[in-house]
Amino acid sequence: MLDAVTQNVNYAALADLTQASLHAADLTEADLTEADLEEADLTRATLIKADLTGAKFNEADLSGVNLTKANLTNAVLRGAKLVNADLSEATCVGADLTGADMTGADTTGAIFEHP
Repeated sequence: MLDAVTQNVNYAALADLTQASLHAADLTEADLTEADLEEADLTRATLIKADLTGAKFNEADLSGVNLTKANLTNAVLRGAKLVNADLSEATCVGADLTGADMTGADTTGAIFEHP
């Protein structure tokens, strides 16, 4: 899906997006609760205010992604690439960022508490 526009979409029923190509996709306010996005390409995607609660992004490429005000509560991002990602004001409570590359990421106002 190149340069796709899919705002306000609920992907809960399509939870297996393993290795999906969502490069530059507009997923503003999308509901991806508990979705499996392992090894997915989300480079330069827009996920502003998206609900990513419990989603799995292991080894996914989220370079340049916009996650402003996204809900990443309990999301799993082990080994994910978040280079130059915008996580400003994102909620990352309980998120697993083990081995994630956050070089150049903007985390202004983001919440990274562990329950």
